[in-house]
Amino acid sequence: GVPLHALLQRGSPAHVVVNASCGPVDDGLAARLMAAADAGFTVAKIKLATRPAATEWPLLCAQLDRAPRGLALRFDVNGAW
Repeated sequence: GVPLHALLQRGSPAHVVVNASCGPVDDGLAARLMAAADAGFTVAKIKLATRPAATEWPLLCAQLDRAPRGLALRFDVNGAW
């Protein structure tokens, strides 16, 4: 048989990268990012704009300092910016 992706588009990749959804910026974000990396994810999505930027940005920076290196990040703001 031929894989469906090959029938839909010749030369399409057999695998796609999916991200781990790691939730909003809070004190547990770094641990969730580490768990995602430990589970084999290479990309993580972080929900932003769930609190005022004046409190969210410093907390985000502090959590990212403790996050695993090499994990690509996607930021979800759902039109808040």
